[in-house]
Amino acid sequence: MEMMNSMMKYSIWRYILLICLCASGGGLSASMAGTVSIFRGAVLGACLAAAFPAIDYLKSKGKCRSLWTVALTGACFGLLAGLIICRTRILINYEDAIIPGLNQPLQLVLLAALYGFFVHLSLAVKMDPYWKLPLYMGAMFFCHYCKFVLCNQHFLESLIFALFGFLPFALLWGIPVARLLIVPELDSMDNISKQQGEKVS
Repeated sequence: MEMMNSMMKYSIWRYILLICLCASGGGLSASMAGTVSIFRGAVLGACLAAAFPAIDYLKSKGKCRSLWTVALTGACFGLLAGLIICRTRILINYEDAIIPGLNQPLQLVLLAALYGFFVHLSLAVKMDPYWKLPLYMGAMFFCHYCKFVLCNQHFLESLIFALFGFLPFALLWGIPVARLLIVPELDSMDNISKQQGEKVS
């Protein structure tokens, strides 16, 4: 058990719960867009969450201390999500849709990698917790904007769609991450600072 704790920051069950909740949140955020979108959202949510134990393991080995290394690790798991989505070969039927579906394999893979890169980059930046939320939301908004641009090729319309479309995924994926990883980390940092303060006094 000590070996497992030294390898990763939290227990394996916490990571499994995180992946399941993020997959559910990703699927639920796309529930209005049909079965295929639910599947894609669930796969992306699960793979982005699966990057956390990998990053923590690499950090414990001293191989993932750089901010950009964390972002690239996230991008690799996003890439994995894109490959899984493309491997299923389930296409979105968008004959009557307001927003065309994204069915090009290369675009799907690159977009999923983009999510992984920018989302994990925003969460890895060392800054005040109050500024992390706007940075994370900005990363999610940018990724959704890129998705809508790839879908309909209209930059202004994509901006409007992204403003309304990024919140469900950002919240339903981000809340489990915040509750299971970020809040416990902040609490542990507070406890360490209090203990150091008591020792000084």
